[in-house]
Amino acid sequence: MTSKKLQDELTGVLIGLARTCSTHPKLPTTTKVIVEGLFTTIPNENFDEESIHQMIKKVQEEKSRVAPGCSSCLSVCGNTSDFDMREIWEADEEIRSLKSKILSGARSMAAYVYHAMNLGYEDEDLNYFFYKALSIISFDLTPSQLAPVCEEADELYLKCMELYHKADTEKAPAL
Repeated sequence: MTSKKLQDELTGVLIGLARTCSTHPKLPTTTKVIVEGLFTTIPNENFDEESIHQMIKKVQEEKSRVAPGCSSCLSVCGNTSDFDMREIWEADEEIRSLKSKILSGARSMAAYVYHAMNLGYEDEDLNYFFYKALSIISFDLTPSQLAPVCEEADELYLKCMELYHKADTEKAPAL
């Protein structure tokens, strides 16, 4: 499987987990799983298929803990289903562009937030945005409905860098 397809598969299960949390209470571990998963989807030269497969499994296990029994439900509601990323890639150009920007923003933010989380720092506004961004790109929305989310991602990106900087400077070893 190509790296793009694996990243899409992981993104689809992350969207499924975020959507699951709109109808089921998230667990204390859920946000970290989402942030780690988004961080894992950032392309890099050290692409490791096995680590993405493990992350997919971790996200699926988290979703099963958040919504036990949903995977075996006979009345599939779609609220907890994984998302097919082709719905974005095959959308009209303007929708594809806006949803891609939201996803790219969430991934970029996750890089900073992941490191800050590992140093013990979190921000509820940023955490909430990850759920919102992942969920919203799965909805059939207009460009005017998606554009404010792109703007919000831009604004929160600065907050991510501030959180990371605070975590890094306050937890840095003294020289």
